[in-house]
Amino acid sequence: APATIRDASLKVTIENGKLTAPLTATIAEVPFNGKVSLASEDNKPKAAIMLAADKSDIGELAQLLMNAEGIEGKFDSARLDLSARGETIRSLVETAELGFSIAGASLSYGHESGGRPVEFTLDKGEMVFPAADESRIYAKGSLLGEPFSMALKGGTFIDNVVQRSWPIELTATGGGAKLRIKGTVRQPESKTGTDLDFDLAGKHIGGLARWLGVSPKTKAPYKLSGKARLTGKGVRAQIDKARIGNSTFAGEMGIRSENDTPITFAKLDFDIIDPEELGGLLSQPPETKKPEPEQKALTIDIPIMPRGIEIIDSDIDIAIGRIKMQPADITRISLSTRIRDGYIKKAPIEALIIGCLLYT
Repeated sequence: APATIRDASLKVTIENGKLTAPLTATIAEVPFNGKVSLASEDNKPKAAIMLAADKSDIGELAQLLMNAEGIEGKFDSARLDLSARGETIRSLVETAELGFSIAGASLSYGHESGGRPVEFTLDKGEMVFPAADESRIYAKGSLLGEPFSMALKGGTFIDNVVQRSWPIELTATGGGAKLRIKGTVRQPESKTGTDLDFDLAGKHIGGLARWLGVSPKTKAPYKLSGKARLTGKGVRAQIDKARIGNSTFAGEMGIRSENDTPITFAKLDFDIIDPEELGGLLSQPPETKKPEPEQKALTIDIPIMPRGIEIIDSDIDIAIGRIKMQPADITRISLSTRIRDGYIKKAPIEALIIGCLLYT
């Protein structure tokens, strides 16, 4: 829904060729105070609006600025700036710049119906959207008590609003991890959709315990890289390389639509699996809810997700070159599973154990 502006007041004064006007307004349910100014800069008229708010609820600001729903909480200070310079409408549009900053915010997301709120803080957050220059977003804070920082560079405001195509480059750190995402964000209904390259790496996966629910004692290094595509038909991730300690795999996974029914799919090829090492990783697994009698979905809860991952209909194909075991490794394992309406339709398994081929 569009953000509301109400209780606005304006009193104009002109002095030395400069127009200024104190301004108060409630925007997106947040009370702001500031000023409007109009003056000459480099022999061109410049219009500017500055609004500030202190010690307030977040209201609907997140929805207004980021189209993000279900965010609640408070902040210490926030500032909104809008400026433009020129003598024609075209020049005003081309030089327009929107800026927003926030500090001392204690917030949570996931307040939609059925969601579980997830707490985060913003020590500092900044957004700058020039009409014809690179957009920039920066944030530093904590997520579930774990410090993080992120920086995003994007296309121009015109790219996003007019062309509906926004090239982005994001870097983020937290929990010992480094994340890089680069690509182009487009509307899901477009012909090409969103295309992103991603790379995630860290020295100790236990550093992500607060976010993923894994054991904080796990020291295994990890890496995940590949490409993702999001269209109106679903999402697909091509995993070029994935590693957790000694275990490595590649493949693809995602969600596709089949007769208007979302189907989760995964086709993964493991070179090697080290169960002892992975067992340490999952010694404190994310909570998995078994479906109640009237439910058909298996739900996996992850701390940073307001809602669990529901698995109802899925196609899973897994090939494993080697599983490290004692006294002998298991090799050439394959598993193909089809699940519909929460029931396994078929799940043939094949494996080579001490030279004997076993299958079901």
